[in-house]
Amino acid sequence: MDSKEIESKVKEIGKKVAEVSKSAFDKASDKVQDFTDKSILKIDIKKLQVKQNELYKNLGEIVSKLLSEEIINQLGIDNPAEKENILSIQNEIIELEKQILQKQSEL
Repeated sequence: MDSKEIESKVKEIGKKVAEVSKSAFDKASDKVQDFTDKSILKIDIKKLQVKQNELYKNLGEIVSKLLSEEIINQLGIDNPAEKENILSIQNEIIELEKQILQKQSEL
């Protein structure tokens, strides 16, 4: 094999290596882009869920302040266990509010 043939073979091998490298880089780039896109979507979903939970919390606080045993009866909640559960939670919230106020007065 003369130097021209060797040079031609080296160029051919170099060209194939470049093609394989470009193909591998393109595939890796596509996977990185897909991962990035999915990560951004997951972050957006988490932000929406946090906002939704905050709204549920706010709504719960509003409804909690409006609830009384009389209103619970008017809502037609007939299941005694549900009624007791609501009143128990409501009483615990009231007790915690008293404890919070007590601790704040100690500051």
